[in-house]
Amino acid sequence: MNLEGSSREVVYVKAKLSAVNGADQYKKFAIDPNITDYKVLLGLLRKCFDIDSDLSVCYLAVDEFGEQFYLPLQSDWDLDASIVTSSNSTIRLKVSLKPRVFDLQDWDIIIPSGAHPIPRRRKSQNDLSPNDSKSLSLFSQITQRFEKTVANV
Repeated sequence: MNLEGSSREVVYVKAKLSAVNGADQYKKFAIDPNITDYKVLLGLLRKCFDIDSDLSVCYLAVDEFGEQFYLPLQSDWDLDASIVTSSNSTIRLKVSLKPRVFDLQDWDIIIPSGAHPIPRRRKSQNDLSPNDSKSLSLFSQITQRFEKTVANV
């Protein structure tokens, strides 16, 4: 990460892990914004909270009216924005665990139990006749019709 014009050598991180059972965990640590990127920050958060699953991270931002709201932290650019807009060199993060689905993988094929595969008949070259309009391309069909029209004139 390269924060041009930033003289910050250390940024403090206050992170909150929102747990499903209501027992939130809090951690504090410091990072060097000149060498810490998004992936390194995620690794630090995983180690701090002992997380081995997917997580989502949001940072606390304040608008021009003083309203506080959380924005997603999903890239180096978002990390830069959170550091630049932080007050007192402290960024506040909210970490949420993404639900883990154990029974299915991304590449699993799901077939209903009563479903039977439909047999497919493959057409061979011999099955295709030149007069079969379904097998001809649109250009070929137009060319044939044009030739018939010219022959009739």
